[in-house]
Amino acid sequence: MLGAPGSSLSEDASSDTKTEQPDIWSELRDLRDMVVLQRAELSRTLAELRDTKNQMEGLKTENSVMESRLMSSEGQLEAMKTDNAAIVSRLTSAESEVERLQKENAERPKVAFSTSFGKTGQHGPFHTATTVIFQNIFSNTGNHYYQATGVFTAPVRGAYYFGFTIGAYLHSTVMGLTLFKNEQQIIHTG
Repeated sequence: MLGAPGSSLSEDASSDTKTEQPDIWSELRDLRDMVVLQRAELSRTLAELRDTKNQMEGLKTENSVMESRLMSSEGQLEAMKTDNAAIVSRLTSAESEVERLQKENAERPKVAFSTSFGKTGQHGPFHTATTVIFQNIFSNTGNHYYQATGVFTAPVRGAYYFGFTIGAYLHSTVMGLTLFKNEQQIIHTG
């Protein structure tokens, strides 16, 4: 290297090293600032981690509660399935019984009749027991009342309802009506 007039070679070498040498204090300040930033970032990250851990613990507790509720609901569902199966079984049995009774009832004869003497007129006097033959037949379901004989024949065992009304306009007339079942007197009004 050629030096400037009046300068020595050693001065030039020392000035070159000064410019190439880094500023240590500046570098240390930069490192210190970087450490401060890293500490702040670390502190923020640790706080976030604590919050995340707390949230995770809360979620674990909530998950445990939900799991218990789910297990309880599953138990209730199983009980309801059992109850439902029993109800379905009972319903099926009841439906079968209804069908059987409907079939049985459809095969039974229907029995009902309604009659009267007529609009006006006197019937009698009769001096002995006489079977009354009604002139008007309003209904005779099953045809078990025989108008020619005045006799009703019950086709099936059961309870039967009979109602009748009599009236007299003359006070000196004695009258009565008796209901018989197979030649046996059941009731008499007079």
